[in-house]
Amino acid sequence: MNQLLKVIIAIFCFLSIITGGVLWVVFGDPSINRHWQFQVYQNNIELVSALAFDSQNNLYATEEKKLNKGRLIKITPQHQIEIKLTNLNKPDGLTYLNNTLYLTQEYDNAPITVLKDQQISTIPNTNKAEQISATLENNLLVIEDNKNKGRLLKINLNTHKTTVLLTDLSEAEGVCQSSTGVIYFTEKTKGLLEKLENGQRSIVLAELDHPSALTCLANEQVLISEERTNFGRLLSYQKGQITVIASRLRAPQEVIMGADGALYLAEQNKNRILRFEKK
Repeated sequence: MNQLLKVIIAIFCFLSIITGGVLWVVFGDPSINRHWQFQVYQNNIELVSALAFDSQNNLYATEEKKLNKGRLIKITPQHQIEIKLTNLNKPDGLTYLNNTLYLTQEYDNAPITVLKDQQISTIPNTNKAEQISATLENNLLVIEDNKNKGRLLKINLNTHKTTVLLTDLSEAEGVCQSSTGVIYFTEKTKGLLEKLENGQRSIVLAELDHPSALTCLANEQVLISEERTNFGRLLSYQKGQITVIASRLRAPQEVIMGADGALYLAEQNKNRILRFEKK
């Protein structure tokens, strides 16, 4: 048996080498920064995309399926699963603000879905909306994943007035606002992390590999998911420095911080949520 196991391992290693490491990514663990450790927080969330915690530490996740097969899932701290919404079409962005969930769907002219106290309403005037996040004034930032016609929007939650901050974005996917008011966003196919500060747009990082979802943390730290199918990465950018928290991820999507200080990442092509914490 030991000899057979050695043969199987040797074949696996050989195939992994000639396929550029794809087999290892598919079947092996991600590569983790030595200062971090990880665990699988939840399995079997199909095509998991966006994440958000509520005030009771329930974790919400979207399943980014097309053709009205998408769902919004609630995961309790005891890992019980509850289906909150069905018949969604590519549900992609998710944020929790003032006891309310806001959800985007990435298709033409889809409104933002609002879920509060089991009641559903909508906010119109978005098109192929991707990530959604809160502003410092407890309003919303929304970015549209539209080729060369995407927009960065700010929505006032009291009036539902939509302000267009930027236009003509190319496949923009991630957006967040830092504690100092700087708005960071990504253009995926251009490989750019950009910022909007005091009305001025500039490039922060270039030559990223399919940057998608963003999360702004304290001290101008920005978490970035590189959404590659087989070799995605979770990055941290702060004060001009990039740290690779994890690599060999399969289509990583949104990453958020929990009340426990750990990071929770949607790994879409493995249908699971990972939890990262510092050692």
